[in-house]
Amino acid sequence: MSAGQIGLVMAAIGPGLLAGSLLAVVMPPRIGYGRALVGSSLVANTAMQFVALVHGNGWLSVAALATIYFVFTALGSANNVTMLTIRQVSTPPEMLGRVAASIRFVAQGTSPLGALFGGAVAAVFGLRAGVAITAGAFMFAALALVLSPLRRIGRTL
Repeated sequence: MSAGQIGLVMAAIGPGLLAGSLLAVVMPPRIGYGRALVGSSLVANTAMQFVALVHGNGWLSVAALATIYFVFTALGSANNVTMLTIRQVSTPPEMLGRVAASIRFVAQGTSPLGALFGGAVAAVFGLRAGVAITAGAFMFAALALVLSPLRRIGRTL
């Protein structure tokens, strides 16, 4: 793909984030916080499964990848806002800073390990296989939510 085509794919992230902020407002009151959390994770992470299937550098590939990134960022950001809302409501105010810092430490602290693992997988199996394996690993986050008691949270917190 050309630099311009990659730019168009990445440009889908902005509208996706905007759509996600709107979804975060309407989904929990309509279907419940738990279902919004699980559903947005399932759809966002399922969308990423298609990245490794996109081939070529034509405009069809650009449109496919832009659509995937739009869906992923829209539902991913809606998921993030929903999770943060649940965390803020359920955590005592005096503990909120420590809880947020701990979660951020674990999430960002493990990022270099994920990058190292992804690079190793891509080096051994190829880039497309590395992307497919990484996208498949995203589904573990959705599975964790499906199995979690969070899925039972209703329309009010």
